[in-house]
Amino acid sequence: MFLGGTTMKAIELQNIPPKGYFFKDFGEILQGKCKTDRLEDNLNSIITYITYIFANTFNNKPYFNVDIIGTVSEINHIQSNTPGKKVVVSVVLKDLKGNCINCNLWEIYGSKFLAYYNDPKNNGAIVILLTHAMVKDGQVSNAWSGSKLLINEDIPEIQDFMSKLPTNEQKEKPTQSAKSLSNWSGGSQYSPVERFVHNAKCMSLSQFCKIKHETLCVTVATTLKFAVSKYGWFYYGCTRCSSKAPNPEKAYECSCGQKVEQPIPRYKIEIYVSNGESKYRFVFWDSECAVILGMTAEFMHNSMVENGEDDPMVYHDELEMLLNKKMAFRVKAQVWIWNKRWISKIWGVLLIWDTKRTSIILHKIGACVMLIEVHF
Repeated sequence: MFLGGTTMKAIELQNIPPKGYFFKDFGEILQGKCKTDRLEDNLNSIITYITYIFANTFNNKPYFNVDIIGTVSEINHIQSNTPGKKVVVSVVLKDLKGNCINCNLWEIYGSKFLAYYNDPKNNGAIVILLTHAMVKDGQVSNAWSGSKLLINEDIPEIQDFMSKLPTNEQKEKPTQSAKSLSNWSGGSQYSPVERFVHNAKCMSLSQFCKIKHETLCVTVATTLKFAVSKYGWFYYGCTRCSSKAPNPEKAYECSCGQKVEQPIPRYKIEIYVSNGESKYRFVFWDSECAVILGMTAEFMHNSMVENGEDDPMVYHDELEMLLNKKMAFRVKAQVWIWNKRWISKIWGVLLIWDTKRTSIILHKIGACVMLIEVHF
């Protein structure tokens, strides 16, 4: 408070310490070990902390306030600012140990992230630092006031984190899942096709197969026949995420934090595809198969067991729906060279039913398909 007789003068203070961050380990967040042992010395942080502690007193849901830093591995969901809805961007953050958590960026924080992500000048990995983040149920989000979002800024914490990423990940820009593309309520500004090809290069399958560096592109191919592997058409995995279970007959705790009592069947179907003279083998994972077939792998497996069949090498008749279809694949090419063999990830799928391409039917297919080059 300044009074009538108050005077001021400038002084120089030496060795003022820089802002200190108290980053929370993602593993502890996933395990629910998020309680902090400090009270922020920032007024906005104190107000935010007290406000949310008070609000959560009535529903007994724990709330904790932490600083986090991680690289964005995928964008799961985008909701634009439309009547009755607030901007929210849901991303998957990964730390240097490989632990992943969901992070929800609301309103101005989500808008700031989208502005950075959609700027064509910004390429490569995205490292974000979020202060005073709210932690609840193993997920994080910005506080309504008091949080600060830093994206790839030139500060020691972010630069140090970036330098510790593998070289290939430093050059890799995160992609949007097919689910986020189909849920992106961008109004009339973007059509479904425009959202599908957003920030991607359109090329033929033969051109795509010659890619030697990380690229986001769209290509088209027709499914031909099953490439029967020694594992059959499914694997046993986590009940929450798509990771493989270490033992299909034993309970375990998944790296995503889920306690799995009984692993469930998940689709993993290898199919030969072609476009002209180019022929390759695609591995269709659980999400897109479930959407195309209209049933989960668990449901299909259970129906086979009820009919006395439990051999994963026996392909159910319903799986034929995956064949003889021309599809457009949204592709994130990640290249590893192993004896003239390379692998890349297919990130989204559109079904093209009309072979003359005069009519395109779009299907919401969550996708993560792996492409393996084969030589005939």
